[in-house]
Amino acid sequence: MQAFIDYRLDFLSEKQQSQLIPYLKESIVWSQPELYVFGKWHRVPRQQAWLGDEGLTYQYSGQSFDTPGWDKPMFWLKQKIEHVSGFRFNSALLNRYRDGEDKMGWHADDEPELGVDPAVAIVSLGEARDIQFRFGKKGHATSLSLESGSLLIMKPGMQDKLQHQIPIRKNVKGERVSLTFRYLIT
Repeated sequence: MQAFIDYRLDFLSEKQQSQLIPYLKESIVWSQPELYVFGKWHRVPRQQAWLGDEGLTYQYSGQSFDTPGWDKPMFWLKQKIEHVSGFRFNSALLNRYRDGEDKMGWHADDEPELGVDPAVAIVSLGEARDIQFRFGKKGHATSLSLESGSLLIMKPGMQDKLQHQIPIRKNVKGERVSLTFRYLIT
């Protein structure tokens, strides 16, 4: 699995985190959309927001998400990630896990809009949460704790071979915000 990820624990300083967390809570418009999965509509078990280059639209599970453009803090963060990773990103899906009950199920970021072998970068803020990886759809799960201020880069080739999830963790009482940067092909 190490060939597919680059994990940087101290990507953001304490000061940068203390500035970004209140901004994300107060300035981002969060929603909890319904998605069409396995023939039924389900409310997403977390809150979401979408940012990116103005005019981009991202579609998955029967929903369309239009990007309003970047604001200054998120554009700064995008540029910082691009500098460190060497990858280019034009959008970010933001996920707000209000506590350990909020989750994201097994999936791969393999939508056609992401192209072949996409890179995906995840910045975590707030409460630490596990991300789990498995080869294919039935492989053994391996966990990694995503700490506040960390950057996880899922390298090209990973989405084709591995799935990942953020599982329920009943002992987690605090909030985590995940900023997931991608490049949409237009």
